[in-house]
Amino acid sequence: MNTNYMINCPLCRRYGGDRHYARVYRETYLDMEGFVHYDICPYCGLVFQWMPLDVDSMSEFYDGLYRENKTPEMKLLDTENVRAYCINAYVKSIRPSYDKVLDIGSSTGALLHILKSNGVNEGWGVEPNTVFRGGSQLLTDGVVPFLDDIPAPRQKAFDLVTIIHTLEHVQDPLKLLVEIREKWIAENGLLVIEVPQPFQNQVAYCLPHVVLFNKRTLTMMLRATGFEPIDWFNSKDGWGRTFRHIYAMPNQHLLVAAVPTEPRDTIKPPPIWERIKRYKNVDNLPVGGYGIQEEEDDDVQRTDHSE
Repeated sequence: MNTNYMINCPLCRRYGGDRHYARVYRETYLDMEGFVHYDICPYCGLVFQWMPLDVDSMSEFYDGLYRENKTPEMKLLDTENVRAYCINAYVKSIRPSYDKVLDIGSSTGALLHILKSNGVNEGWGVEPNTVFRGGSQLLTDGVVPFLDDIPAPRQKAFDLVTIIHTLEHVQDPLKLLVEIREKWIAENGLLVIEVPQPFQNQVAYCLPHVVLFNKRTLTMMLRATGFEPIDWFNSKDGWGRTFRHIYAMPNQHLLVAAVPTEPRDTIKPPPIWERIKRYKNVDNLPVGGYGIQEEEDDDVQRTDHSE
C-alpha cells in the first residue's frame, strides 16, 4: 500500500514541514503491522496523520482489511444498533422532530432505520462499502457511495445531517463540511457529529483515523466552515447501562450539535503550545493528554444527556 505525504494541516492549511512534535504509534491492524505517524499542528493544535494512505490504497483498505469479513458481524450490528438508539435520543433532545435526514458514513443503516421508525419521513445515507451499502438500502430511502450521487432535488433539503464516527476518516474534513453547508443542509438544519477523542481514547489512534479532534479543534473547524456549535456531550459512564459495553471509558467520544451560520476564522495556536515544544518526545510528556487540557467556550453550553 502507498502513502501520501500530507504537508499541510487539514484545518489551518499551514505548511507542516517544520514539525516540532510528532507522536509515533505502532499498530497491528488485522494482518497489517507498522507505524502510524501523527502530528500536532503548531499553528492550530489539530492532530493528524502526516503519511496517510493514498486514495487507491485507502479504497483497497476499506474494501478489504477494514471490513475483513465482508458482511456485518452480529457484534458490529449490536454495537451500531445501540449507538443508533443513543444518537436518536440525543438528536430528539435537541429538536423533537425531523423531516429529511442525511447520514454520512451510514454503514449498516442502523441510525437511519431507527430515525425513520421514530417519525423521520425520508432518510438518505452515504456509504462507500458495497456490501454494507447493499444491506442498508433495505432500511432507508436510498444509500449512495458518494455525496454527489444524491439526487439534485434533495439539495438544501435535509434538516438533519449526521456524521457519526466518520469525520476522522476523511482526509479533507474542511472541504466536506463546506460542501454540506453550501449544498445539502437546510437553512434551519442541524448537524450532528461524533468523533473519538485522541487525548482520552488510545483506540482513536489507528490507520483509518487520519484526522483526530478534541473540542477545541472541532470548534475551530466548525466555525471555519460555517457552523456554530450549540450543544456538546462527552460520554461519561456509558450513556446508561445499555451503552456501557460500547462507551466503557469516560470521555472517549465527543458529540456535538451545530447549526449553519456564516463562516468565521477562530483558528489560533493551542494555549500550551510553548509548553509542548519544551518536550522532545512522547516519553517526556506529562501523562493525561500530552499535557493538553480542554478549553471550555463560555458561549457553548454542554448538556448532560446521561441517565
